[in-house]
Amino acid sequence: VAASLCRRLAAADINRGLPNDRTSTPLTVAAIRLDDDTQQLQDNNTEQAERDRLTIQIPSLQNTIPVLLQAGADIGLMPTATDQHHRRRQQLVLSEYATVLNNLPDDVMGAINAVLAPQRSLAALLAPRLAVVPQ
Repeated sequence: VAASLCRRLAAADINRGLPNDRTSTPLTVAAIRLDDDTQQLQDNNTEQAERDRLTIQIPSLQNTIPVLLQAGADIGLMPTATDQHHRRRQQLVLSEYATVLNNLPDDVMGAINAVLAPQRSLAALLAPRLAVVPQ
């Protein structure tokens, strides 16, 4: 769902917070939910049914954060890491951000190769003919 929405929205829309809390962006909310769910899963007092639900929910949240980052979500709009919760949430996002940045060269090269494919096809077609034409 997040990927579909992000393809349709501009970065300004992805970075829009709530009217009364500008830091409550989709990225911040995803980080809060991932952090809360992870903490609850690690809590020994959490019942098994809730653990099962969290085990399904957490990978979805983990996938949402990179999607938001790739679409232009701004880490700088997250609340300042003044307390333990904010620091932990920022660390969750920063680790996903590192993954996105590490994958960027492959994505960029794939996009460049896709754009150049028609020109390469034309060059491959013309190259043998140019070799036999006298200069």
